[in-house]
Amino acid sequence: WITDLKSSSIPIVTMDMPLAGEMTFSVGCDNVSAVHAAVRHLADLGHTRISIVNGYTQASVSLERFEGYRSALDDLGLPFDPSLVAEADFTVAGGKEAFLTMIDRTPGITAVFAASDLMALGVLEGARELGLRVPKDLSVVGFDNIDMASMSSPPLTTLDQPRYELGQTAAKILISACNGDTPPSRVLLKANLIVRGSTSERNKGKSAKGVVRQAR
Repeated sequence: WITDLKSSSIPIVTMDMPLAGEMTFSVGCDNVSAVHAAVRHLADLGHTRISIVNGYTQASVSLERFEGYRSALDDLGLPFDPSLVAEADFTVAGGKEAFLTMIDRTPGITAVFAASDLMALGVLEGARELGLRVPKDLSVVGFDNIDMASMSSPPLTTLDQPRYELGQTAAKILISACNGDTPPSRVLLKANLIVRGSTSERNKGKSAKGVVRQAR
């Protein structure tokens, strides 16, 4: 049905899913800059082994958030290690399993950026299962600033998407296009880093190194 719409003269505005077409427009968050800020926050706290639990690799937001992760490492002079990258499915269970699998194979992780708050909550669950204290042993950052983020234990440091502004901007673009104007094909809004209790300075003692995962 999207193909049919794209071939028509009906204006289409998507959220976080850019489409190619003469009458297609998109609104989203500047994922690259947002994740860059999150990784820099962790690096400023002394973390150098920063992992990423990303979403589906075919999702445009996942590609952009991974780009932000890579560009931040490059700018900070930190080496890219593929073993610090895990893919999940934007769910709590998926985030937990991806984190636990990564810990099995990769020593020395002290910080995790998760590409959604739900996956970050899964990382918190996995850390508790392994006896890792957040943030003393492991710092965790999420993305979205969902309501549960401020109520987790500890409260989650996260990137706040301006949801109201995203919807408002999408509506304005659609109205403009329907009126025969030529709005920009893509608009990106800034996400702000909200620092809470799940991140702190790197603990040079215990980390995820040497943690033994119990059979479940």
